[in-house]
Amino acid sequence: MLALGCGPSEAETRLFVVVASDLGAPPIARIVARTLDADGTPLDEATLPVEPDAGGFALPLSFVVVPASPDAPVRVEIEGRDARGEAIVVRRARTTVPRGTTRVVHVLLEGCCTGSGCTGESTCIGGQCLPEDVESLPLDDDTRGGELVLDASFPSCSQLDGGMDMDASMPNDAAPIDAPTPIDARPTSTCPSETCVCASTCQCAADATCAWTGERGTLECGQRSRCIADAGDSTSVRCDRTTQCAVTLGASSSAHCDRATCDIDVGSSSSVTCIDRAACDITCRDTCNVDCRGATSCWLRCEASGRSEMVDGTAQCP
Repeated sequence: MLALGCGPSEAETRLFVVVASDLGAPPIARIVARTLDADGTPLDEATLPVEPDAGGFALPLSFVVVPASPDAPVRVEIEGRDARGEAIVVRRARTTVPRGTTRVVHVLLEGCCTGSGCTGESTCIGGQCLPEDVESLPLDDDTRGGELVLDASFPSCSQLDGGMDMDASMPNDAAPIDAPTPIDARPTSTCPSETCVCASTCQCAADATCAWTGERGTLECGQRSRCIADAGDSTSVRCDRTTQCAVTLGASSSAHCDRATCDIDVGSSSSVTCIDRAACDITCRDTCNVDCRGATSCWLRCEASGRSEMVDGTAQCP
């Protein structure tokens, strides 16, 4: 693992960032991940190509940030770019990581935030400019999966530390060197083409049947898969290409259904996208935003107001 910091104790403090999007690839061709200082000046940057068939990464993807100063706030900026290199959507998050722990935050690049003009310490969430502060959550090391091969644009040690060279295959217990907050990419775990249960961030392979019980993270369902999710707050599910999804999510969550059949139940301050010939049955327990443009059918129930309607376009609850 390429992990740089200010000393051995700092190297034990990590932030695991999971990035998902309801835009997909294309239009997102690459993810640019940055760490920022308190004034918003970039400290470190990595470019991750979103082209699985060409050796790049698949969404959702994840990376690790090693804070230079444990207990101090960590700021990250995630930018989705198209094939021409132009920014489509940007999201920032600021959180703290207790010294000596590994924590996780989830960042969703939302279609409703394309072209947003959020400034200062606000960022676009659900189409609104909201504070960038988020709570980091505990993470079990065994949910993170293996290493990803870093692309050529990943900053080397010579870029980070004034010319000192380092082998990216250095052992995990090697003493780190002084550097800005670095980024290390990791994949999510995969549910194979059989029945299995995912407890955190997970990709359900094509033709698989997956039950997801995560209290955090993202579930991505492959072609012709069957996904059943009963998850917590700030979670995300993506169902594409003839999948069948039965999804129950907590507050501040998101669900994306594209050319799939989806039964979706979400908590407050959530968003649901049902597009491109998808068929959706949506229950919103409190407040939510729904985008059903291009869906074959989209039925929405707003529990707080008791309203039920067929949606052809966009809608909100209550």
